[in-house]
Amino acid sequence: MITTGRYRTTRIYLDRQYISLKLGDLQCLSRMFYLVQNQLNAYTVSLPGVLAYVNVALTSINYAEPTPNVSTHISYTQLFEELKMPL
Repeated sequence: MITTGRYRTTRIYLDRQYISLKLGDLQCLSRMFYLVQNQLNAYTVSLPGVLAYVNVALTSINYAEPTPNVSTHISYTQLFEELKMPL
């Protein structure tokens, strides 16, 4: 990564190709990566609960209420509807 002080831009190189970003845009992207990392971590932690719910939901005819200890980051109502949609 090369920065130019005069125009407050940066170039990020991959082999011979590069993209130019303003430093403010680069700061915004770095904050977004932090948010995405936190969201991915939340989904990774909730994976065992989701898998257990999917096993219950696939054998159920009516909406199956998730157990109280599951993650609040997942919309189980929407998940149930999508599992029951015909292919």
